[in-house]
Amino acid sequence: ANLLYYLKMSKELKNTYIATVQEYENFNYGIISHQGEWIVEPKFQYLVKFGYKDYFKFRKNNFYGIIDSSNEIIIKPQYDDINFLNGNFEVSINGRKGLINANEDSLIEIKYESIKYKNELDFYIIKVDDKYGIIKSNFKVAIDAIYDNLSDVDKKGFIRANLNGKTGVIDSDGQCLIDFSFQEIRNFDDEGFAIAKNNDLFGFIDRAGKWLIYPIYNHVYDFNKNGNCCVNINSVYGVINRKGNWVIQPEFNDCSIYNEEYYNVRLNGR
Repeated sequence: ANLLYYLKMSKELKNTYIATVQEYENFNYGIISHQGEWIVEPKFQYLVKFGYKDYFKFRKNNFYGIIDSSNEIIIKPQYDDINFLNGNFEVSINGRKGLINANEDSLIEIKYESIKYKNELDFYIIKVDDKYGIIKSNFKVAIDAIYDNLSDVDKKGFIRANLNGKTGVIDSDGQCLIDFSFQEIRNFDDEGFAIAKNNDLFGFIDRAGKWLIYPIYNHVYDFNKNGNCCVNINSVYGVINRKGNWVIQPEFNDCSIYNEEYYNVRLNGR
């Protein structure tokens, strides 16, 4: 005999439930209405609302596919996994990922270790053989997977990149905006300052990669809204402004911003 084992309300489709039926030692999933009538017969090993239209992700014979609420198969069960990504479907086979649409047309070849969509500039960062590149929203490769890392796309289209142990900045077309000559580059703030590191010391650069404040500090923090930041030089802390001038002389064992006007400092254990 069949035993109705589990019910979960499908919020996106009113008055419908994802239901689990136990038959002997097996569990099968389907969809029922609030009257208890089967909309989708319980024939799947796994079934969950997909969060897109009226689609459901299912598993059958250990492969994943997509159906809609009328039991029409949208994507045949032939993938190791399926996830929704920017209006399309990221699919996996043998540890490799690609992108298809609802017609099962291939948009991005199934050969990548990861595919991450960056909404800021509408492109995908892809990874293959531990290297990173970029595919544009037209699904054409814009930058081959040659970089050790790509991260932190900002509103001006600056992408931090790592290559052969050095950090630089590129745009989504692969144009080099800041040479790969830095040990580290962090995010640019609203005034166009970014913390950068060379020869194990920190300073600040502009969006052209020129030093605004030369790297003479052992450690630096971001600027606050008043344009000041705590820095460490020769193992003592003080506060500088955006011109690199001392606002508070370096004499403390530690320093951090308390708010826009005050700082937490430590001296001789106090």
